[in-house]
Amino acid sequence: MGFFINGKEVDDASSNALKDIRALTRDDDLNSIKEQGIYRANFSDGMPKNTPNRSELSNPDYFTVVVINHDDGQVHQFILSQDTLFYRWTRYGGLTGKWQRLIFSNDLQQLTNRIQALENKIGGVIKGLYIKLFSCFFDNGKVAI
Repeated sequence: MGFFINGKEVDDASSNALKDIRALTRDDDLNSIKEQGIYRANFSDGMPKNTPNRSELSNPDYFTVVVINHDDGQVHQFILSQDTLFYRWTRYGGLTGKWQRLIFSNDLQQLTNRIQALENKIGGVIKGLYIKLFSCFFDNGKVAI
């Protein structure tokens, strides 16, 4: 049993459900790329319009765009770039949806580490303020600084 998109088996050798279409250039606009398939982009050819912010791509010099047509005129677009994955979709119209960055477990771990560091820092500040406040009320108005 294979992987199916719109009733076509993608990993079947005779299937062209997701075929390699072409390389994209600065003259392309991702809002108008609706033909199902796989597209390539690289910085030396110029980035297509309506690409996610270059600083958000883990390797902004090269990425792949996968377009999947779905029922009722829906179009799904994926951008894959090394360790980043973006997604958007639209139905009954032009591709103007906002790119959503999907996170991986390493992204989640980095966020968890940053939150923990902030909690530790905030906790230290609160503890210091508590000590100063306590000193003010219980040490005859002398604040330890």
